[in-house]
Amino acid sequence: YPISEGRNGTRWCLISHGFRMYTAHVKKPLRYALWSQIAYRLRMGSRKYWSRLFSIIFPKISPSTRDYVKKEKEAKIYKGKIKSAVTYLGKIGLIMKQTLPSFKNRDCINRRDKYVKLENIKNAVFFEGKEGLQSAKNVIGTLIGKIDFLVVDEAHKSKEQLDEKEHKNILTTLLRDIIQSPNDGLSKILCMTATPIELGANNWLQLLERCNIHLSDNQKKCIDTFYEKLDIANANSDNRIVLRELMDASTNFERTLRNYVVRRRRCNQQEHKDLLNDLLKNDKCEGLAHPYRMEMMKEIDRSKLSLNWQKAILCYDGASWAAKGLSRGTSEISDASKRLQCKISTGGYDYEDDERNIDEIPNSKEKRLAFWIKQGNMFAKGDSANGRMHPRVQETANFIEKMLDGNKEKVLVFGTFTKPMNDLRDELNYRYIARRIENNQLLKHDLKGNEKILSEIFSVYNQLYGKEGRFVIFENGEDSFNLFKQTALRLNIKYKNLQKTISDILNNQEETLIAQLSEESRNDEQKILLQHIQKNKDLSKLLFESVKEDVLNSFVDADESINENKFFSSDKVREEFKKQILACLSDISDSGEATGEKDEKEKIKALEESLNDYLKSKKDDEMGLRMSAYCRLMDGDTDWNTRRRIQRQFNTENSSPRVLIAQSRVGREGLNLHTCCRKVVLFHQEWNPGVVEQQIGRVDRIDSLWNKMAKKWKNGEITEFPKIEVYYVVFSGTYDQHQYDVLKNRSIKMNAQLFGALLSEEALEKVPEGMEKCLADAAPNFDPAVPRRMKTNASSL
Repeated sequence: YPISEGRNGTRWCLISHGFRMYTAHVKKPLRYALWSQIAYRLRMGSRKYWSRLFSIIFPKISPSTRDYVKKEKEAKIYKGKIKSAVTYLGKIGLIMKQTLPSFKNRDCINRRDKYVKLENIKNAVFFEGKEGLQSAKNVIGTLIGKIDFLVVDEAHKSKEQLDEKEHKNILTTLLRDIIQSPNDGLSKILCMTATPIELGANNWLQLLERCNIHLSDNQKKCIDTFYEKLDIANANSDNRIVLRELMDASTNFERTLRNYVVRRRRCNQQEHKDLLNDLLKNDKCEGLAHPYRMEMMKEIDRSKLSLNWQKAILCYDGASWAAKGLSRGTSEISDASKRLQCKISTGGYDYEDDERNIDEIPNSKEKRLAFWIKQGNMFAKGDSANGRMHPRVQETANFIEKMLDGNKEKVLVFGTFTKPMNDLRDELNYRYIARRIENNQLLKHDLKGNEKILSEIFSVYNQLYGKEGRFVIFENGEDSFNLFKQTALRLNIKYKNLQKTISDILNNQEETLIAQLSEESRNDEQKILLQHIQKNKDLSKLLFESVKEDVLNSFVDADESINENKFFSSDKVREEFKKQILACLSDISDSGEATGEKDEKEKIKALEESLNDYLKSKKDDEMGLRMSAYCRLMDGDTDWNTRRRIQRQFNTENSSPRVLIAQSRVGREGLNLHTCCRKVVLFHQEWNPGVVEQQIGRVDRIDSLWNKMAKKWKNGEITEFPKIEVYYVVFSGTYDQHQYDVLKNRSIKMNAQLFGALLSEEALEKVPEGMEKCLADAAPNFDPAVPRRMKTNASSL
């Protein structure tokens, strides 16, 4: 039965954007499994099937070669996996002979042959032969089944080109060549996307074509004209004639797309209207895309840097410009997309010089690129050797600390490259530890035996406090360091003493408290999980060990002046314990939903594994800086359970982390990080304003911290109107600034189409009096819930 039909009628089928036919570059033998299964089912099996299959996937290697043992081991692993796939697919009846017309009577699988020609399957399917690839796509579509209603989420994505001649990308190939629709012509496609426009007018055409909608030449011209008028009007916003032409173009643009596009503006939601009405009356906010946001550039001035840093950054900036146009990867040295920012972000110390002599490089652009990188690396070997000392890291750390000084808010940082993000995290955590030691506050981190890390923290301490600090009191630096180390260990012992106090209060009570929670809980799923935990004493102890530190940290983070003599009310500690248990269960329940686990026993098993992994990672983690730190990093190596825990802790007031650094690809979608945060720092530049909008969207959500503060402002509890604050860290006068300027220009066009702001804020200031409201009315509006106001006749203005 096709997947979409199943045994009991119609089904929903979830398909990844990247679900496609692998071609000649495929490296993992496991990806042959589907095609081997097809051959196996068509031939009904053969004794020599597996031996022939593996003779193709794993060619014979002489035992004398180095790869022999590795290949033999790999072959056994994949053989087991492929057999499991065959057994599973056969068991559920997914592949049947009669459902595979695409492969019947083809030369690649001739059923009259005594044995299946697996070499022909490999050549037909995995190489660029057009007939073989199309056959493979047809088979995939047949297995999925015919789709009568297709919903494409994030439909603006997948711009990677698979076929430059036909201008097809991954998503287009999936929709056109693989997904099949009924023959009645009644199938529907719905493209769902939050930011449909990112880089240009062609994005609209791509989206509509994916819905099988093709615009006329006149309609396409309306879209292009609107883009042209936007550029002209933003450069000449004091010219009434230019503004009239823009409003007319906007009207035609909306008329062209209104039958196909539906989109709500955030500011039109009732929740926002209630909060912004007073603001719009008091301030000049007419025509702004996001009147409740403040976006600013945090500029790093090169002239204030050390001479070595100035020279290194100048050279790497030269490499960035030289690499322009080589981003397709014509050679190892021309990996421009990574070098553009990484060199400026990290000082280049993490890249080695190209081993080739510059004179031996034939391509002149690559030769220039190699020259600048070599020069930059030469200067970077000086005071640039430590990534934490890079100006981008230092300036960003200073700025974040300034933002957090004197308040309990949190900061969300987005970056692209892991190495500088690690450096920023370590710098912030080292400063946090140094401050606690200077202020004689309890220290969570066990630094015993970590001489290297202690030395780094002591260096940061001297950088922060200089000769005024408590520990720079001896001429002999070693004596000062020893005193610093002794103080750090003493403060950690005090923390552990307080931890013991908490443990004593909760000692042997975890079963009683879990039983109370089970009785009090109104959530059926939680109640079932708690009942299972009650029966498993080992799991109860494991849960207790995991949660007790969270209980203590909730008190320590809420009160920096807390000491080891603090008296804790037993009832208060028990209530906090229950709260942390429920939060822990919430994490694992969410994880279970994400992985499709429905069976309670599986959830209990997953909980046990999650807790074991959590406790193990804390022990293995370098002095616990990442697990209970002022600043945390979430990147591609962060597992799902840890992401859930970090998200919960970041959304909890008076709890670490205060700063969360998220790799853009990992953190910009699917995470709610808004309950304690309204400040976003973009550590690396982006090219795509849609990506930035997604990043800001992590804190710009319903019932966010900004919402709560705006309500207080409306009620007169605070005097200044709060805003969601967005900061771009930019090296002035470098390629970094060029990228920022390109991003802002693209943002203006995106705001004009999606957020009701035809002009930038700078251009709006020059608009002739009385035209602000007309421009706001003329902006495209695709919200069906908002009646379209009568357009002002542009010629009368």
